[in-house]
Amino acid sequence: MITIYGYVPAFGVPDISPYVTKVINYMTFTGLEFQHKSQDLATLDQDSPTGKLPYIIDSDGTKVPDSNTIIAYFKNKYGDKLDADLSKAEAANNLAWNRRTSQVVQDFFRADIDALSDYLGDKRYFTGDQLRSLDASVYSTVKHIALQPHPWPGTGYVQTKPNLMAYIERLHAEFGI
Repeated sequence: MITIYGYVPAFGVPDISPYVTKVINYMTFTGLEFQHKSQDLATLDQDSPTGKLPYIIDSDGTKVPDSNTIIAYFKNKYGDKLDADLSKAEAANNLAWNRRTSQVVQDFFRADIDALSDYLGDKRYFTGDQLRSLDASVYSTVKHIALQPHPWPGTGYVQTKPNLMAYIERLHAEFGI
């Protein structure tokens, strides 16, 4: 069984880190069995190859850090269950979205949420009718922003986007995360 190390679950998400949650989402979407363990932060530098979370330890003892590296590892080892049929252009678009969501800055927050909402439109999943690894990132990011309990300048903005809220509710109902 795969063990993912993160922080702690809170405010309706599997982990307070969107990067840990992204990997949990991906494993759940693809049916990979895993357990989540809270990392002892006093030993993080010794335990994690990068001194950061998330990292996983696979059943064979392989230790892999970084959410994007972990997902690439899963695709290589277990097969690409979500994106194997994408064209090169579609795969590049997915990579661009993954990179963009990890570089969100406050000045562009509302424009990014607007873009996510506009792109999602009335589709079931972010890129259409099929679940993709990109959904693990988008769902993690949008759900964290929508449900985090601490007031900040973006509080409530995702909630003004009915399609994003329906997306969150739909994936939660479908996967229980």
